[in-house]
Amino acid sequence: KLSNTSSLSLGFLNTYNQLTIDPSNIMWGSQFNGEYHDPNISSGENFAKNAFGYYNIATGIAFTYGKEEGYMSLYDQTHIQVGLSTYNILSPNSYNSILNDTVQQRYCLYGKGFLGIPHTRTGIMGSFLTQLQGPNLEIILGAYYRIRIKEASKITGYNKESAIALGGVWRYGDALCPGVLFEIKDYAIGISYDMTLSKLLPATNTMGAIEVVFRIQTNNQFLYKGYSPGI
Repeated sequence: KLSNTSSLSLGFLNTYNQLTIDPSNIMWGSQFNGEYHDPNISSGENFAKNAFGYYNIATGIAFTYGKEEGYMSLYDQTHIQVGLSTYNILSPNSYNSILNDTVQQRYCLYGKGFLGIPHTRTGIMGSFLTQLQGPNLEIILGAYYRIRIKEASKITGYNKESAIALGGVWRYGDALCPGVLFEIKDYAIGISYDMTLSKLLPATNTMGAIEVVFRIQTNNQFLYKGYSPGI
């Protein structure tokens, strides 16, 4: 904790991955004798059981800033979080002796936040995500306009806050996803429409996809206790 309004977090992830393939139970088309599958017929395939494992490490850092509402109806609450992480630090060979195919390091930069508009029941929720792995680049930008429908009790907590948010997400070189999100207490349900903007547009005949999300917010910043940054 850096101050009453900000904190800095550092994390590590250590994993062990194991992959195994056993061809003994695979049924090949060449083993069909005209009536049924016969495992006694040679498949003509020449590879044996293979298994291997590897360690991997990831690490990241996150800065969090949060300011509670000045008073109940002011609605000037602000909270922002920005993080940077690195995955596949050991760059393991994902196929071991089968194929020389190294898992490239992946770098991730993200941010999310909320900016309340004073003396209103509204605010702006925004987020971004950028990931780089070798030649692959992913950029996602999103923003929602949040409208508080019901204010939460500041002392007793009996009345839970509810809100609706309208906005969308843009994925670089891929799609635009307008959506709506409903929040009640610790729960949120949303629906969005994935509109293809990439070169796949002719193949999809301009048709997108409807997506539904259900979320349980274990650290809801809008609960009656207010928001304060933590590790």
